[in-house]
Amino acid sequence: MKYSAENISTKKFNKIIQKIINDWNTQRFGIIEKDYDNGLSSSKRNTNLLVNGGLMGDDMIENIKSFIKHNYITDSESRIKWQLYGATVFFIILAWCFSFFFKRGNMIVDICMLVFSITVLPIIAILRCQANMSNDNTRFIKLQIIYNYMACIVMDVVFTYIVYEAHGGKSALIVVLYQTTVIFFTFIKAFRKHEAWIRMGAYKDYSEEISKWDRWHTKIWHKDSYISGIVFGGMLILGDLAKRGIFLIYIAAFSIQIPIIIDIVKYSLQLKYAKKYGLQDLLPSAPNEELKPY
Repeated sequence: MKYSAENISTKKFNKIIQKIINDWNTQRFGIIEKDYDNGLSSSKRNTNLLVNGGLMGDDMIENIKSFIKHNYITDSESRIKWQLYGATVFFIILAWCFSFFFKRGNMIVDICMLVFSITVLPIIAILRCQANMSNDNTRFIKLQIIYNYMACIVMDVVFTYIVYEAHGGKSALIVVLYQTTVIFFTFIKAFRKHEAWIRMGAYKDYSEEISKWDRWHTKIWHKDSYISGIVFGGMLILGDLAKRGIFLIYIAAFSIQIPIIIDIVKYSLQLKYAKKYGLQDLLPSAPNEELKPY
């Protein structure tokens, strides 16, 4: 009987200790059901968790919130979608026009380009459907990431194919190396810049740097802005006039994707931080109508 009583006491003691540990864990990791019963939003629950758990200070939390909320998207999702579809069709037709004109003739390269031409639009449509199935506030940002990624891929593939048809395999290889370098260094630079802006509270204070970038971004991508059209038309004119400087024009063409890569990095970081800290309800869900290109 004494042995049984000791066992019972030990079990009771272990239960008490385990309850204390479980209560501490649930309080630290935010899995207390009463939080859900009280109707707290995911952002408030996780913000309280970060503060009470001592994982980061109030200032850093506000910096992250301000970054996640920041919205310089000025075009509607529908308009961006049709722009991407239209640009994709245009670039594919342009690539096959170059193929027909130069007739360099490499069956493997042409087959790869044919497969890409047939599958790229269905791939975009499938990715859009997956993003539209999101039942939280991440849908709009996910679509922006998809559109920008696919725009970069289409431009890289088509421009490389055009250079191959016009100048041969060695020039195409140089183009691939140049594109890879531009993408890598732009990604690293943009990532470090956004991280620094978050730490400094630039998004929270809406610093001059952020304001300046918002203005430039709006001038480039706003529906009422014609800078992109003027630049594209100017490049076509220079392409007809310049002979010795043709590769400089190609470099300019291949550098168009730089602002797109910067956007991809920003949207990806916003999505990452929103998911990490449960702040999805702060993500942009519609274009910012207040930003104008003038």
